[in-house]
Amino acid sequence: MKDKILNFPEAMKLAQLILRHFNTVSLKEITGEQFVGRFFSALSDDEIQGVIDILGVDIKNDPETITTDCINGMIKNNLFEMLEAYNHLGFNK
Repeated sequence: MKDKILNFPEAMKLAQLILRHFNTVSLKEITGEQFVGRFFSALSDDEIQGVIDILGVDIKNDPETITTDCINGMIKNNLFEMLEAYNHLGFNK
């Protein structure tokens, strides 16, 4: 996967998707593996496609690689800081 740094609108869109299913407190209390399982099982097919599109993941890969690439993209883009910014800006009200 080519590393993609998200621009502000992309980061806020991803934060919105994540925060529909989690809050920042609950995210800090679970492992990365737990997050992956809960996050992707909670998403609709359209939301999963949205995450893939936002992160620029190659969908030609097998599902496990796609999931790994999505998580790596979230880590590279500082997932927790992105979610905190989304909350501080008042988008999650």
